[in-house]
Amino acid sequence: MGWAGAAVQVLGGVGSAGMSIYSGYQKAKEMRSQGKAQRAMANYNAQVAENQAQAELNQAQAVERSAREEEHRQREKNKRLRGKQAVAMAASGATASGTNILMEEDQLAEMKLQELDIRHSGELESYRHKVAATSFEAAAQGQRFQGNVAYKQAKRGAKTAIMSGYMSGMSSMLTGASQAASSYSGSQVKSSTSTGSGYSGSGYSSNRGYGAGRGGGYGYGAGRTGG
Repeated sequence: MGWAGAAVQVLGGVGSAGMSIYSGYQKAKEMRSQGKAQRAMANYNAQVAENQAQAELNQAQAVERSAREEEHRQREKNKRLRGKQAVAMAASGATASGTNILMEEDQLAEMKLQELDIRHSGELESYRHKVAATSFEAAAQGQRFQGNVAYKQAKRGAKTAIMSGYMSGMSSMLTGASQAASSYSGSQVKSSTSTGSGYSGSGYSSNRGYGAGRGGGYGYGAGRTGG
């Protein structure tokens, strides 16, 4: 194999190196795209969770506001009821005896319990909404964290893919160059050995011919002596 064959091997190594490097870049591109897509999806899910959390907080505030209004209405209703009872007692001529006082106190306590029950129910429902909002906020944070982790892993993977493709390409190129150099060197040694063997054979044949010629000359001289 001469220089042409060695050149073919070198070009083959270069081509293989190019393919390896290109493949590494393509893989890196795909990994970065996947990482961006995962982060985008995670951010979308996080936004949905945050919206749900805000909705729960809004509902909690609405419940608290409604409970306060209802408590106020109940308080005003109780005041009116107490006023009517006082008017009715005065019209009947009843006095503030011990029994009447106890009944009035019981009615006041019951009215106060009604107001407190409304407030407590509102606070309890508001608390449930706030707990749900906290859960959604935690889910949103988890989604964003996972998205960022996936994106960072994709970036590291992309860098690794590029480096791997580059190293594989350089290895292919060096292997091709080494094989070409080895093949070219071997062909040169073989060509030199073949040329040396042909020269020796030709010289040997010429010597034999020369010797025969001289022998003939001797014979020719001998003939002349005999005459």
